[in-house]
Amino acid sequence: MQQCKMNDKPTFDREQVVPPIQLFDNLYFVGNPEVGCFIFKTSEGLIMVDSCFAHNVETILLPGMRELGLDPADVKYMLVTHTGPDHIGGAYYFQKHYGTRIVVCENQWKRCPSPEENEARIRRAQEPDFQYNPFDMRSLIWPNQDMVGRDGDVITLGDTQIQIVKTERMVGGGGLSYLATVYDHGTPHVWCTYGNTNVVGNLEDMALYRDNVQRFKEYVERLGADVVISSHPFVDESVKTMEQLRARKEGEPNPFVFGKERVARFFDILDLSAAVIAMRRELDLNEAGSGPYVPGVMDFINGSINPNAGK
Repeated sequence: MQQCKMNDKPTFDREQVVPPIQLFDNLYFVGNPEVGCFIFKTSEGLIMVDSCFAHNVETILLPGMRELGLDPADVKYMLVTHTGPDHIGGAYYFQKHYGTRIVVCENQWKRCPSPEENEARIRRAQEPDFQYNPFDMRSLIWPNQDMVGRDGDVITLGDTQIQIVKTERMVGGGGLSYLATVYDHGTPHVWCTYGNTNVVGNLEDMALYRDNVQRFKEYVERLGADVVISSHPFVDESVKTMEQLRARKEGEPNPFVFGKERVARFFDILDLSAAVIAMRRELDLNEAGSGPYVPGVMDFINGSINPNAGK
């Protein structure tokens, strides 16, 4: 697992593509260097975890899936980690075109616009002068409210089960993380992904975030997770690990199998990073400690700042 450098700031605005890849016998990744989605192949169809931005669907997701021999029409469930536009952006498309069931935590379904407002957003997006801004939550087109993902739920499709763990990162917010069995040439391993590695909000939010990281770590240790991959490749530099996987020779181990100790340490580091950010925030410093704290676009996306305040 590579170290993520603080100066490697994601821009989330590129169409650069990570070559779609099969990570394990039953797990695939499609996306770009900044955000992507996981796809499980089961005996009865596909399960997606997240869906990137809306504008990534036809340029990255659909072509990438087809390149891997996966039919987008076979996606039966989409499990959403959280409702940032880089995670739920493609859900509307899959629900509309393929009837995909969308799983979101209860608190974040409450942020869904009314059907009338959502229809108005769809109409605005079709206007010739519409200026698309992937970070503007006020123009994000949501899927129709569907399945609620609750703590402890298990999504089963054919021969595959995915464990849901509620991992809130803000007071009154939401977020879901997932664990599942994957296979490497038939050998089982336990994969996990954490719903959000971005620390936002106030000090109370950050304390809750840390509590949930440690709580998820308990699941990780109890279920014996030995694989952890972020849906944001810049977080764990998983693009490099994918390159190692492509260069893997017969008999060599899968580079994504880190082992139980390293996976547990990943969450210790995540917790420690949140603690450092919280201490810096208490001193009114930015997360890097290099200057004063200034609210950024992620604060608006995640609801810690009201975009209409003062208007």
